[in-house]
Parts: sequence; structure tokens; C-alpha cells
Amino acid sequence: MTAQIMGNAYKKPDYNSTIVGRVLKGKTYKPFEKKGEFYKIQLSDGVYGWAPMDSFKSKKKKTVFTLDVAKLRSGPGPGYGVLQKLEPATDLIVLGSYGQYYQVEIKETKLRGYILKAMVFE
Repeated sequence: MTAQIMGNAYKKPDYNSTIVGRVLKGKTYKPFEKKGEFYKIQLSDGVYGWAPMDSFKSKKKKTVFTLDVAKLRSGPGPGYGVLQKLEPATDLIVLGSYGQYYQVEIKETKLRGYILKAMVFE
């Protein structure tokens, strides 16, 4: 997932916790865990920290990220073919919502398809 703004990373998922580093705008981070309004990420120097979710939210469009390997399908259901397997932390733009599925576009490649909502987080 790509940071949309520069901000702090904290030792614990709490704004009152010790600052352990900076989240850099435009840099891609892999989320390891989510707690409340924070993602656990690894910073450039190898230190792990908790970054506020707002650091990764696009102000223009709703953006979600895959947490694990996920299947991008040609339609909103398990009976549709798999277009591509997505790696963890793939940036996706939500285009619509269909029951248990989002219609999404991969930010990097612009490929469109459907992904199970349970496989992504905001």
C-alpha cells in the first residue's frame, strides 16, 4: 500500500505512543497487521511501527488493499474465472459494491475485476 501523506509511525497502535519513525509519502509499505485505526508496517530502517490508516487513504477515491494473496475475478462470485492472483498489499481502487464483492481496479496496471470484500481492508 502506498502512503498518501507523510506522517509518524508509533511503537504501539496509539497516537500517545513513542514515535519510532516516519511514513514517507509515495513510499509503498506492506501491512502486517491492523489494529483499530492503525496498520503495522516495516519502515525503511527495518524497524516495525504502527501507522495511522489515514496515511494510506486517497482523498479522491476509496482505496483498499489486499491483506493476503487474493483472487481477482471476472464477475462478483466464486463461479467467475480468476483474472489474476493478487499479492498482499496490492493497491486497489473501489469502483462499486456487489453483495460480498467489490468491483475494483488495480492502481498499478488498471486491470479491473471483482474481489471478495473479506480479502481487503481500508
